[in-house]
Amino acid sequence: MKDIVFLYGLPRSGSTYVKHALAEYLRQTEGFIHLKEFFNLAFEIETTREGLSVNHLNLKSRNDLESFNIKTKLREKHIRLALLKNVLGKYFLKILGFQMPMNSLEGLIPHADLFFVKEETNGKIS
Repeated sequence: MKDIVFLYGLPRSGSTYVKHALAEYLRQTEGFIHLKEFFNLAFEIETTREGLSVNHLNLKSRNDLESFNIKTKLREKHIRLALLKNVLGKYFLKILGFQMPMNSLEGLIPHADLFFVKEETNGKIS
């Protein structure tokens, strides 16, 4: 298994249920760190001795987020992508389609395992 595992899903696909099970399995068996809300710009990313972490206590305000223009948001997301590639560690994270377009992840694909979650028309998760 590679050092980065992405769970890529769409809203309302059931990916959150898969995320919880997969994150816990990877933590217990492979020592992965679950980077919850990694691409949510409301949270700051920190680099620690153990690797990357998401600071859930220091939440940016809605006004701060709305003041970001599209270039600022894209730049911040690309900085976070570069951190994933360059800070040693084993990381698992869920990405929703609106948070990061698939073509933005192309540079990480050689370094990552990807799982896709979608809801079938019959309501089942695949």
